[in-house]
Amino acid sequence: MLQIPLKNIISLSEARKKFSKLIDAAIDKDSFLITKGGRPAVIITSVELIQDLYRQGIIATDIESTGKSKEKGTDKKSGGAGWREALNAKISKQFEDEPH
Repeated sequence: MLQIPLKNIISLSEARKKFSKLIDAAIDKDSFLITKGGRPAVIITSVELIQDLYRQGIIATDIESTGKSKEKGTDKKSGGAGWREALNAKISKQFEDEPH
């Protein structure tokens, strides 16, 4: 499961300042939730973690080593956006549950 510690929830302006460091940390198994206007906006995490979430059935997209995604059980018309909505809902709930 994707769990992001409170210290890894940062604003977009802070993320811009340390983008390269965030990428390096994500490669080393850290994940970050970037907020925009105080609301969850983007997650920076490793492809390896996304693949683990896929294998666990938490998300429905397998990211291949080519960088392309292979949809699993999604409607072609939606472009496979269902997994994004599900993951966003889980992250939003975690964000709401965290003390501010």
